[in-house]
Amino acid sequence: MMDNLRIGSLMAVPYGNGKLALCQVVWISNVINNCIGFIVLSTSYDDSDVERNRALEIDLPVGKIVTIYASIDNVFNGNWRLVGFSNVNNLDEYITHNIGGNLYKGDVFVRVLDKSEINNYRKVLNSGNKAVDLILCRFDEIYNK
Repeated sequence: MMDNLRIGSLMAVPYGNGKLALCQVVWISNVINNCIGFIVLSTSYDDSDVERNRALEIDLPVGKIVTIYASIDNVFNGNWRLVGFSNVNNLDEYITHNIGGNLYKGDVFVRVLDKSEINNYRKVLNSGNKAVDLILCRFDEIYNK
């Protein structure tokens, strides 16, 4: 399983009441233990959505969410099934984030963020399974009206 997990891996992530979202891995952290970043391509698992290969996004009280950060253990324990691979378009857009007040592109330190711009970059927080479920349910509400 570990050998197959890479940037671009496609995953079927369960959420809600038996639904599956089609997601794509955009970051496997070496800086934060057991953390991966992924984008949502579709709130219903469907291979045709891979062709679009563009992340969905939503606005929540914590800000705009495109990349979701969660535990890599979900892949290793089989909760999130790897279903294929597709190249990631616009990768930098998904992996530019705030780790501890510092700007990173993936695992690469870019610079210290000025206080005025900290909220411009998504803070990397490892979402628990319940949080991932709630986020995916919100994506579903917005994109499947």
